[in-house]
Order: sequence, then C-alpha cells, then structure tokens
Amino acid sequence: MQNDKNWYVLRTEAKKEDILMKVLEKNNISGVFSPKFEYYRRDDGQIHIKPLFPGYVLIKTEMDASLFTKKIKDIQFYSVYFQELKYEGNLSSLTAEEITMLDRLLDKDHILRMSYGTIINHRLMITHGPLKGYDPYVIKVDRHNRLVTLNLYFLNQRWVVGMTVLDKMQNDK
Repeated sequence: MQNDKNWYVLRTEAKKEDILMKVLEKNNISGVFSPKFEYYRRDDGQIHIKPLFPGYVLIKTEMDASLFTKKIKDIQFYSVYFQELKYEGNLSSLTAEEITMLDRLLDKDHILRMSYGTIINHRLMITHGPLKGYDPYVIKVDRHNRLVTLNLYFLNQRWVVGMTVLDKMQNDK
C-alpha cells in the first residue's frame, strides 16, 4: 500500500488531545486524530475507549513539512501547549513501520478495537479482532485487566491494548 499522505505528530499534555484537535481543525488543518483503543472496565463491565498514546495528536495530510510547520507556528498562541515532533531534516517523527502498523490496526474512526483470544499451553492465540495474526508480538498478558502489551513501538513506547482472553486450554501432552 503506497501512502500518499504525510504524517505529523504533535505532543501535548495528556487529556488535552481533544482540545488540541479542535484548535487545529478550527485553523483549517484536516486529518487530525488521536489514536484510541477499546478496553474493558471491570467496575461497570463495559467496553470503553481511551487514548492509545496519551498526549499525542497525529495529522495525516497532503501538506508538505514546511507548510505544515508554518501553519503550526501560526497557532502556537492558543491556550493549549503543544510541540511538533520530528526527526532532523524536517522528516515526520513516525517511522514507516509505525505508519504501516497504525494503518493496519486502527479502524476508520482511528480506534484499535478489542481483540479476543485463548491461552493454549501458556501462549496467547488471538482468535479474532484487529490483533489476529499479531500473536508473536504479545509480550505480556494481563488477564485481570484484559490488556496485552505488544512488542510494537510508537515513539519509543510499547503498545498496551485491550484484549479479552475467552478461555484457557492445556495440551495433555
């Protein structure tokens, strides 16, 4: 899949992502989103949604880096603090692998939906959901909180995402 859009990353305070997204959209910057994930909350037994990477807002746009940086500098005076993250040479701060992974795992609403699986011989087998096929990336299963830690990185952070283990099976061998 050829990606014809440029990706940019803005860092803000955790829980201020929605405010920053509104400011950007008000300033005619489209393609703005903050990746989220579904997770199970034990206290009410419901599935909820929260930021996948708290404090980060992503922009997927056709704007080139110099125009994007100029537009961002023009709105730096709003009440929410943020900064553009990028590598040397004005390149996006996301690697090609990170972009591919986000494109594959997030739905059209930029949400990583809950996945489900079974533990067989102490190994998680993901049976359905967006993480199906990503079993080798699972490095920790928290059955109690219905979360898994993946050996995938976004800006040097491991992904912790929602996962429900349906049952546990042992091989008799």
